Amino acid sequence: MKKQEAEALAIDKSRVMIEYLEQILSDDNISGNMIFSSNKIDGEKEKMCTVDIMLNNGKARHLKLGIPSIHSDVFTKQFTSDLVDRFAKDDTMGVSQFFEIKSMPPTSRRGMDAISINEETGKINNHIKIDFYSIGQDFYSIMKEYNEKLKEAQKEIEEAKIRK
Repeated sequence: MKKQEAEALAIDKSRVMIEYLEQILSDDNISGNMIFSSNKIDGEKEKMCTVDIMLNNGKARHLKLGIPSIHSDVFTKQFTSDLVDRFAKDDTMGVSQFFEIKSMPPTSRRGMDAISINEETGKINNHIKIDFYSIGQDFYSIMKEYNEKLKEAQKEIEEAKIRK
């Protein structure tokens, strides 16, 4: 698959992942993990990008993204951009900045959190840990860009509050 094909596919696959997140965060008292990784898939010549979604209610989804691992940065860039666009300015759902915790598995993390707030209580209602196990050579620059875009969106929110 050429990079241009991966870019076109990443738009659709990212949209689907954002929809899954919206559904999960709209539910009640759900926590879980969304893990992006790379796996050898039967019938494929190379490793492919995959995502495992595992929730505390016992539901799990194992999805093939159809993007070769060599183009994982293409998907990561699209997905993180869509995360900011969808959740940065939402009143009840949001995403954290990218962070990395280097430790012994399973406590190591490389990703961000997505949460929803209960409007009545103001407490966290749902919490999804988003982690990236398959990273390309541009991963950290993509995450830096993600954090900067998220900070800019937060700055715009603060400025709008001041103007009110």
